Amino acid sequence: MAPIGENIVRANIGKVFEKSDGAIVFKAEKYDPKLHTRVFITSAGLATYETKELGLTEEKFKTDLDMNLSIVVTANEQMDYMRVVEKAISLLIIRIIKIGNETCHARMMRFASGKMGFQKRKCDYW
Repeated sequence: MAPIGENIVRANIGKVFEKSDGAIVFKAEKYDPKLHTRVFITSAGLATYETKELGLTEEKFKTDLDMNLSIVVTANEQMDYMRVVEKAISLLIIRIIKIGNETCHARMMRFASGKMGFQKRKCDYW
């Protein structure tokens, strides 16, 4: 997913992304004061997880042209990261549709058996 995301980021320098100290960043606080700046391509030219998320989203929506909803479940610790990525995606990919103001949260848990699970919280989609 990195090459796809990198192409998206580089094609949108000056529109959504900007260069900063050799890196390519998204200054999300320009669009929402609750958000923050994230690096999408490092000064060494490496794609970050944020860039890979862009590529993944692009590919997911290409697989089914009628798809209008993609649910991503992450740990609470990733909430701020995902909000910034979601904002970048919303500026880049017009087909993204946000339903209402709902945000789904789940808590990742590790059980004594070593298995992972999650606990649902405040989400109308489940």
